[in-house]
Parts: sequence; structure tokens; C-alpha cells
Amino acid sequence: MNRRQMLRTLGTVAAGSVVSTRLIEAAFGQNGGPLMTCYVAWAHLVLGRPDEAREWQRRALDLADEVNDKFTRVATRWHAAFLYSLGGWMAESQALAEEVVAISAEESYAFWLALGLGLRGMLLAQDGKPAEAVPFLRDAVAGCDAIGSGILHTCFLGELADALWRAGSRDEARAALTRGRDHNDRLGQRAFESELLRREAGFLADEGDTAGAVARLEAARTVAAAQGATLFERRAAEALAAARTT
Repeated sequence: MNRRQMLRTLGTVAAGSVVSTRLIEAAFGQNGGPLMTCYVAWAHLVLGRPDEAREWQRRALDLADEVNDKFTRVATRWHAAFLYSLGGWMAESQALAEEVVAISAEESYAFWLALGLGLRGMLLAQDGKPAEAVPFLRDAVAGCDAIGSGILHTCFLGELADALWRAGSRDEARAALTRGRDHNDRLGQRAFESELLRREAGFLADEGDTAGAVARLEAARTVAAAQGATLFERRAAEALAAARTT
């Protein structure tokens, strides 16, 4: 299945989910359509189609508002905030992330609270405030651990490692990165494998190991290319080009 076929299939599944879950919505007050639509948006973003990603994410948010279930709205808003952070739309991401944190704290949605705090930390790190980001990223990992969920550990541990490194806590950074890679290898959640390799390359470059950094970035690019993850492949390629000029 090529990329176009995959996206068409995902769109069909999302549309069918919206229709087929109307009966579930009527019975239980929840509708899986918004989250299925979020996954289509995510696929578009990772495949390097940001405009389409934003359009599908807008549909998901509109559908969640239509469904008008608080839990569904929070989940959809977190997915939107996460997508916007990866796409570089920071103001939109921050507004939605803070909404997720506030509602999740009020309603005791432990999972979404942990993910919201992780996203808050990611945004602080992206804003050049790694020391401020670290506590929120720690809380995100701890919150997920407390409820037995490691679904985003490869992302949040990578973010935590990078923030710790930039804040000067290099031993802790290495430990966080090692845990992220162990989690990736043990559970097979490889969506952020190339990003973990890219972050490790940054550590090696800072220590003067240019050859090691280049090797990790080549591996990161290869992994992302094999996954069809254009977003991460571009990140690895840009970092590789920069490493080769040093």
C-alpha cells in the first residue's frame, strides 16, 4: 500500500467511524469519530502533508464539539495540541495544552493530565526554557508510570533527555535517553525511534564525537525513511547536513 492509498483508507475509516459510532454515542454518550479523525491528521503530518494535517485536525475538533462529551473533547484537544507542537504551530498548541491540563485536573483525568503536563514541558523546551521544562516532563513520565501506561514514553523520555542535557544535567539526560531506547526496543513502540537517535547524535556532537553523531543521524534518517515518516526524516537529514559541515 502506497502513501496515497493509506491516507485514502484512513480517511474512509475515519468517515465510517463517525457514522458507525453514532449508535454508541446515543447509548453511552461517546463517539470514536473525533479520535479516528485525529489519527488521520497525525498520518498526514508525519507523511509531510502539514496543510492536510491541519484540515483533518480542524474536522476532529469540530466533531468533538458537536459530540459535546467532555472526555472526548479533552482527548481530541490533546491530540490537536500535540500535532500543532510537532508542526511548529506553538501558540495554538499552548492554548489547547493548557485547556487539557485545566480540565483534566478538575475532572481527575489522570492519563490526559500526565500527557498535558508532558506537552507543557515540550513547549517550554521548544521555547528555549529547558530547565523550566524538566519538572513537567518528569511529572508526565511519572504520571504515565503511575497508571501503567508507557504509550508516549519514547516521546516524553526523549524530550526529557534533551531538556536535561541543555539544562546541564548530562548524566540524568543519558539515563532518560537510555530508558527511552530500552522502552522502544522492549515494547516495539517505534514511532519516535528516529527522534531518539537524533537526540543521541546531538549529545555526541556536543562531546566532540562528530563521527558518532553522523552515524546516529544516518541511522535516524534510515529508520524514518523506512517508516515513511517524512517529518522525522527531514529533521534527521537537516541535522546530518549540519553535522557534516562541522
